Amino acid sequence: MTEPALSHRLLVIDDDEAVAELLGDIAYGYGFQTDVASTAAQIDELAGVGHDLVLLDLTLGDTDGLQVMRLLRKRQPGVALILLTGADRTVLSSAQRVAELSGFRVVGACSKPVDIDELGALFEESKQAVVKDDTGAIRRLSDVALAALDAGQVHLLYQPKVDLESRIITGAEALVRLSVPGFETVSPGAWIPFIEAAGRSRRLLDLVLQRAAEDRRNFPALAELGEVSVNLSVLDLDDLELPDHIKSVLSGGADPQRWTLEITESAETGQLADALDVLTRFRLLGFRLAMDDFGTGTSTFERLRVYPFNELKINRLFVHTDRGGVDHTRAMLRAAVDLGVALELKVVVEGVESASELTLVDEVGCDAVQGYLVSRPVAPEHFGQAQLDWDRRRSQPV
Repeated sequence: MTEPALSHRLLVIDDDEAVAELLGDIAYGYGFQTDVASTAAQIDELAGVGHDLVLLDLTLGDTDGLQVMRLLRKRQPGVALILLTGADRTVLSSAQRVAELSGFRVVGACSKPVDIDELGALFEESKQAVVKDDTGAIRRLSDVALAALDAGQVHLLYQPKVDLESRIITGAEALVRLSVPGFETVSPGAWIPFIEAAGRSRRLLDLVLQRAAEDRRNFPALAELGEVSVNLSVLDLDDLELPDHIKSVLSGGADPQRWTLEITESAETGQLADALDVLTRFRLLGFRLAMDDFGTGTSTFERLRVYPFNELKINRLFVHTDRGGVDHTRAMLRAAVDLGVALELKVVVEGVESASELTLVDEVGCDAVQGYLVSRPVAPEHFGQAQLDWDRRRSQPV
């Protein structure tokens, strides 16, 4: 029998040593060199020593998985996690959100007793964080991302936004990707936490701004759009000179009135006064502001009350039918839309993937949508074709 090539490092944290060893044996078959920590002393010794993946039980006797996450956040920010628990799914879901908000790449979450096939699939998925380059050498995603940032190796894809009244593509969201062979399809959610943890989010923002302005100058389909949106990390909102800087760069592609800055609500700002100062100046300069991923972060209502948003972007989770069924989904989506309407915000729903989801967002009164039903994100040179494809389909049920 051929021994598996052990090219990835895994830390299993479970207070039941026998279970931890069993999970390590399973991982071995998927190519993981495994360390096991079952006591507080072992966790303290092994946490943050360069593992590619941590398999973390949330219930650990005298401590718990949330406390371990705090330790990992200090020692190895952005590490990939698989969460386990014998508690109910709501606890598991809440812990997963804590991990995501803390900057970890959450590969998945499993209930105990563990389904071995499900766990194996997660082991395979986790390997995108540690990939072989063209020479066959193992490379960590954090190293690749930081090197790409230094070299300016990023590019943008554009996902169309459709106005629901006219059914016409009127805008697009710019989405950043790595321009490194073999890494172009890796989700930004997997590598941006490494950038932020290294304090390099501003460098990434500058590259995105430059690419977006260049693309609108060079590609007529993008130049003609009413607006293109660019994502802005709240980590950069403490720079009081940021509005002038962004205006100077983006004005090279279009006037500020034709740009939207999307602020993700899942991360905390530093000084509220500075953030409010910066966002208000964006509006005074003519930029539109959108709260991105509404419904997934923290302090949502406080931010809606204080920050000068024009637009509310509702997370795709609000349109995907969950365990409560379609009626529950409709009620949650309607509540989010009604809030946006009451605040006189344009309401955009992300992640619309089917005709039934489009019907649902139509029913509750949304203004615009984006998602795979309209188009996947495309390179700037293909945006015009994406528009033509949608125009051919938009008058017919999909």
